[in-house]
Amino acid sequence: MTATSDSEEDEEIEAPITNGASHDAAEDEDGEEEDEEGIPLSDLDSLASEEKGDLIPKQRLTINNTTALLKAHKSISLPYASLPFSAYQTITTDDPVSIPDIDDDLNRELAFYKQSLAAVKSARRQLEAEGTPFSRPVDYFAEMVKSDEHMGKVKKVLVDKAAGKKASEEAKKLREAKKFGKQVQVAKLQERDKAKRETMERINTLKRSTC
Repeated sequence: MTATSDSEEDEEIEAPITNGASHDAAEDEDGEEEDEEGIPLSDLDSLASEEKGDLIPKQRLTINNTTALLKAHKSISLPYASLPFSAYQTITTDDPVSIPDIDDDLNRELAFYKQSLAAVKSARRQLEAEGTPFSRPVDYFAEMVKSDEHMGKVKKVLVDKAAGKKASEEAKKLREAKKFGKQVQVAKLQERDKAKRETMERINTLKRSTC
């Protein structure tokens, strides 16, 4: 349902339609419109058939009162022209962002970074012109959100994890060294047995040749 206002011809007016009743009939005794809770159409299937019979159709249209919205915005907007930059610290750039391929994540983020950097440099110049300090002093003390006791526990957990990881790596190296040492020992024993067999074979060969 639409109505024509003095300011805009296409302005939409919210008007609940209940069994053919008009907008005036939907208002209460104080002249305020009743705000009845409705049920989305997507939820009708979940209702029982006997409950559906008590439902009253209602139509809600969108209000687009541009004149009232602009008036409300004007009443709460800041007078930027009469305020120093440090009071609002808002920068809007008119330079377009050129991104040849929007699916290229690296170049897209780089373009956003360059735009943000330009905005920061502009803000820095304006603050310096006003004489407004914006850098943190060298002796600035900021209290931590977490207590020292909590951070001590966090540090202990990190130290324990690092120590456990180091111990695990050392144990792994030791196992590999033992395994390698055992292989060397087995290889030496095999070499010794081979040399012994060769010596016995030469002795037996000499004994047979002398007989």
